[in-house]
Amino acid sequence: MTIMTTNQLLNHLNTKKEKPVTNPVDAVTVAEDIVASPKPVFNVDQTTEPVQPDKRKKKRDIVLTPSQQSVVSKIKRWYSTTHGYGKFELAGFAGVGKSTVVDFILEELGIRADQVRMCAPTGTASLVLKEKTPGYSCSTLHRLFYVPELMKDGRTRFVPSAENLYGVRLIIGDEFSMTGRRMAEEILPMAKKAGCKVLIVGDPGQLPPVKDEEYFFVNPDAILTEVLRQAADNPIVALSMAIRQATENGAPYIFPNRDQNIGGKVFVINRSRVSIAQYAKVVSNGGVVIAGMNKTRQSLNQAIRSHLGFNEPVLMNDETVVIKENIDGGNNGEIQVTNGMRGKVSEVKKLSNGNIKFKFTPEAFDGHRYIEVNEDVLFERKTASEIRKKNKELRVQGKREIPLGVEVQFGYVITGHASQGSQWKTVYVINESGVFNRGADGYKNANRWLYTVVTRAVENLVIVR
Repeated sequence: MTIMTTNQLLNHLNTKKEKPVTNPVDAVTVAEDIVASPKPVFNVDQTTEPVQPDKRKKKRDIVLTPSQQSVVSKIKRWYSTTHGYGKFELAGFAGVGKSTVVDFILEELGIRADQVRMCAPTGTASLVLKEKTPGYSCSTLHRLFYVPELMKDGRTRFVPSAENLYGVRLIIGDEFSMTGRRMAEEILPMAKKAGCKVLIVGDPGQLPPVKDEEYFFVNPDAILTEVLRQAADNPIVALSMAIRQATENGAPYIFPNRDQNIGGKVFVINRSRVSIAQYAKVVSNGGVVIAGMNKTRQSLNQAIRSHLGFNEPVLMNDETVVIKENIDGGNNGEIQVTNGMRGKVSEVKKLSNGNIKFKFTPEAFDGHRYIEVNEDVLFERKTASEIRKKNKELRVQGKREIPLGVEVQFGYVITGHASQGSQWKTVYVINESGVFNRGADGYKNANRWLYTVVTRAVENLVIVR
């Protein structure tokens, strides 16, 4: 397998033949034809029984590049020469083969599957990780590093703990660019207490942690930068590299002021030419629309709802929602649901406490979970934090609290931050990267947002400018 330098890749992107746009709506018409995929790119089940991976097949089919082999050797030396706790940070951009390196590490270290724990910051990212590494225990980092503790007032809080780590030799954390200093300083001491080694993997080009300081990948132990040629042939990866190059050049990435069709995979379309009907078609067929601003997300969610026939100011059967918190498995075989998980609504009914209860069926795998939601939160008339603050006041006053339920949002359109850790076959991006371009280094923030949302697409990407 050959590799391509950044400059070679950018030249490849610039010289790649574009399909001509023969009329003003050609790119739109072609883009409409790519929204027929019925499922997201990943598909997971609820089984946790260890299944040993077929190591021979992977080694027979894949040959590491020199840079990948160098990283594998470096990690093996770190693992064999480090006694007890140790941390190794592996950074890599889109298309460089980070997952392949992790596969080889798992195979060549010879650690039993029950001595390895895989984790990711969000529930959806942990499901993707589980699909990539069959046979290994995968969870959110919250589930791995935190345990519930009962407080004096009867409420439960989660505290850092090494309880789930004893007997574990290696922890692999994926998508850790989302994890900031506060959480890092809570979880790493737990790994040290249990004597575990921690391999941290992530993409430094993605969005930084929300409301926290960056901690990982500021000075990584190893970084993969050379894009594999087979990945470089994908216009989506090539575009992500062009965005990175713009950052290195000290400028925001700017799309040409014209419609484009690059390789039949990347489309650039003027916003005025994309209808609500087309957005609705995308999400109805398993794709996603990503916006930069909450204002855009909220208004477009309501417009898509209306187009799909959900005209009432109440939650209705067959709507699409996204869960905003983690919930353990329930009774009668109900599945665990995780932050960022999208799915369909059914069996909606009004409860006596004023909340709504419904059956949630995730789009990515089998199973269901009954969920209770406060409609003021769902329709974003109030935030969950506002209700929690009010409930604290009511509790002090000895008054009845407002039933909050689970935090849920409509899931037709999501923000770039909410998209992290997930991938879809078809992604429409409403390019609002300019709102992040503030201050002297604003272009870096704008490009990181754009890079993050572009790399959520696997097969088809439509940039709505």
